[in-house]
Amino acid sequence: NCIGQNFAMSEMKIILARILHRFTIRLDPDHKVEKVLRLVVQAKDGIRLLVSQR
Repeated sequence: NCIGQNFAMSEMKIILARILHRFTIRLDPDHKVEKVLRLVVQAKDGIRLLVSQR
C-alpha cells in the first residue's frame, strides 16, 4: 500500500462529487450500447456521455 493511498482516494471522491454537482451527465441517445457478457457485463465500444454545465 502507498502511504498516500487514503488521501488520494479522498481527493478522488471530492473531485467526482464536485463534477457531479456542477454538470449534468446523461447517456447519448444516438449511441447504441452493445453489451458484452464477461465476468461482468461491459459495453463493447464504451459508453458515450453528454456532459453539460448546470
